[in-house]
Amino acid sequence: MSKKIDIYAPCDGEVLNLENLSDEIFSKKIMGEGFAIKSNTSEIKSIFDKSFIEKISPKKNSFKLKADNLTFLIHIGLETFEIGSKAFNISFKDGEYVSKNDTIITIDKELTKDIETIQYIPIVMNLDDSEGYTIQNIKYGKVKQGDKIAEISLNIQTEIDKFNQLLERKSKYEKIVEEIYEYVGTKANYSKFYNCVTRFRLVIKDKSLINEEAIKKIPIVKGIKWNGDELQIIIGGEVYKVREAFEKLVESKVETAISKTSAKKITTKKSVSFKDKLLAAVTGVIIPALPVIMAAGILKAIQAILTQTGVLQEVNLGNGPGQQPNISSYDIYTGVTYIIAEAGLSFMGIYFCYNTVKYMGGNQVMGIFVGLALVAPFFYSSGSWASFKLFSIGQIDIAIKGYQSSIIPQICAGVIYCYIDRFAKKWIPASVDIVLRPAFSFLCTMLISFIILGPIMGIIESGVFAGVTALNKVPYGIGVGIFTLLWQPLVLTGMHYPIIMPIMLDQAANDTTSTILVGTTIGVLGQAGATLALVLRTKSAQTKSIGLGSLPAAFFGVTEPAIYGTNLPKFWPFVWGCVGAGIAGFVSGLLNVVSYSGATPSMGLIFVVGFVRGGWKNIALGCMVLALAAVISFLLVLFTYRDRPDEAKSTKSIARLIARIYYKKTNKKILNTDFKKDLDALNALWTKEQKQFIKDTDKLFSCIEKIDVKIEYYKAKEEKEKDALLLKIKKAVNKENLDKLNKLKADYDKISYQEKISVLDKERIELIKQRDPIIEKLDVFQEKFMDQTHKLLKNLASDSKYAKFIDIDAHYYNAVHSLDIAYGISEKMPIKITRKEVKTI
Repeated sequence: MSKKIDIYAPCDGEVLNLENLSDEIFSKKIMGEGFAIKSNTSEIKSIFDKSFIEKISPKKNSFKLKADNLTFLIHIGLETFEIGSKAFNISFKDGEYVSKNDTIITIDKELTKDIETIQYIPIVMNLDDSEGYTIQNIKYGKVKQGDKIAEISLNIQTEIDKFNQLLERKSKYEKIVEEIYEYVGTKANYSKFYNCVTRFRLVIKDKSLINEEAIKKIPIVKGIKWNGDELQIIIGGEVYKVREAFEKLVESKVETAISKTSAKKITTKKSVSFKDKLLAAVTGVIIPALPVIMAAGILKAIQAILTQTGVLQEVNLGNGPGQQPNISSYDIYTGVTYIIAEAGLSFMGIYFCYNTVKYMGGNQVMGIFVGLALVAPFFYSSGSWASFKLFSIGQIDIAIKGYQSSIIPQICAGVIYCYIDRFAKKWIPASVDIVLRPAFSFLCTMLISFIILGPIMGIIESGVFAGVTALNKVPYGIGVGIFTLLWQPLVLTGMHYPIIMPIMLDQAANDTTSTILVGTTIGVLGQAGATLALVLRTKSAQTKSIGLGSLPAAFFGVTEPAIYGTNLPKFWPFVWGCVGAGIAGFVSGLLNVVSYSGATPSMGLIFVVGFVRGGWKNIALGCMVLALAAVISFLLVLFTYRDRPDEAKSTKSIARLIARIYYKKTNKKILNTDFKKDLDALNALWTKEQKQFIKDTDKLFSCIEKIDVKIEYYKAKEEKEKDALLLKIKKAVNKENLDKLNKLKADYDKISYQEKISVLDKERIELIKQRDPIIEKLDVFQEKFMDQTHKLLKNLASDSKYAKFIDIDAHYYNAVHSLDIAYGISEKMPIKITRKEVKTI
């Protein structure tokens, strides 16, 4: 496929081959391909129907025209550089558009009459942008101005190929998932993958093939957790993009055969506990439906606000007093709003049946079919849901009914369908499989679901809900306080949603209220408040950057980036976040703050919509306890947090530990021994000058880290902007839109932060020069300190007959290396003697 551009004669004259010219720069095509014209006139016009003047030379003896991203040089005469600009009269300026009838240059014949080569006008393509273009059908010989004298042919595919090469550049997420794919052992080592709100989950076949350390080092990864054979890679709000990129990677991969040894390992069947299987299944089935639950909850809250403010009528369907038999009895605005708000919650079971069938690898369309049948509107009549009573157990009627908002019966129906369908596939002949198998599987599933499983699962669903909500009955808000305190630790285990889901599902099904569900968002805001305080307190630019980046997500319900990025690695901010939340949870339970259906833990501040239907008092109290969680956690961290342990204080603390152990082993106080002098000598090493040296070094390290963070910021920003343009380029490539492609390519080439990065690099190099001798000085001091501790601990072990005194070496190492450990220069040594062990001595 090609594109044609016409070239017109710029003047009357004769078209010549470039090889006929006396100037070798043109005759040997050093300047590019083209032709020449021997002019009979003094006026030189444009060679294109439409173009613009890119550049007129200072001597005015040549100019460049650009048309369709191709540049041509038109040179007036040969060897005319010395003539001077007075010999040429220019009618246009750089950047102005011209047509083939516009005179660009007029030659002064009087000033140029002695120059024999003034008549020869070379016309050549610019070498820099002529790839893919060819000049065709050149009309040599006599021509008139405006005659078509040649064509430029552009091979569009050649141009498209250039952009395809550009598209081979991998995006941020493509690079990330390639690493994940490799480190989990490729497709051969996992059976399925999916995501929840913050975690990318893979069911692994052989754990020994997982490179956990490599996965943890991927910049976007906040941590990993195992739930049986399910690997949970904690990512945060970007998990959806990671999962989408992973899907594309898997689809494009051509799997190579794995070695027999690996195959043998992978196919080895491992025992997985029922609990682990159940938690993985619950996560895979329920988490994908959370967007529906959240969207439905927000819509329900909007309806409640409009109803409370009198904008809409209150809907009450039924046949009793003050009730209407159907929605059409209300005004159109109320009716339409009610239908939109109720659709998600009233027919929620369908999503869970579909997710179940999808999770088990069944026919997803049939999953929708089964789900629809279980919520059939035929059960709805005269303003209420009908049922066929089978029998009663005590006060509970067991009946055939629709399961509009019951989740467990829908999930079980999806499981039954998949097993029946697999069974039918084994014996139904292939020739009639497509006709008989779907009908047989559906019929059996519906009969079992309606008559047997549905009633049983309905009872179980009620039992599960009763068990989970038992904690809510602990009086004086204590139950809610305990639950709230433990909510974020539960997030760490990955079991948070399976535990809270029965309450959420009961709310969706029966439109009930909950006090304990409020605690989930209180727990979220506790961590958000702790993170905010940490950002304000820390001197570490890296911690500030990570904390600031995770704050928006934390305040809107996704705390994993904050927990794994800052709070948990620093430990105490996480603890204080839980404590602050626990206190606010206690107050919430005491005040009986409730939430309504649709409000979920993943909503963060938006959870406020769950308070709306409880009236203004509930809204005010709900907002108060959420704010209380953030404020208490914020203050606890603000007044207690330190970036790293103080070296001198840590040394004194270790001395107290030694004294305690020594007394337990020898029944002698260390103050009355010569070891007291050795301990005092260690403490004496932390002179005023040494403390100031550490403080100055800390400032220097902090400056270097700030520059590193800025450099990473600009690199990430450049990559993000380029990735966004690549998506647009990809669409333009598919449409073969060259004009748009060239514009996008120009925009792409402009994206560069290398100048800023270079400036920062120079600053960094200068600071590194200052740092290196300081590190040497620090190393000398640390070696001296550790030499004294080795001698002290060795003598203590010998005197007390307690060999483990030597293990306190790790305590001293971490104390003296507090600064370089904080900046990642050194690694913290694991503590071998814990407080628990000291108690048992």
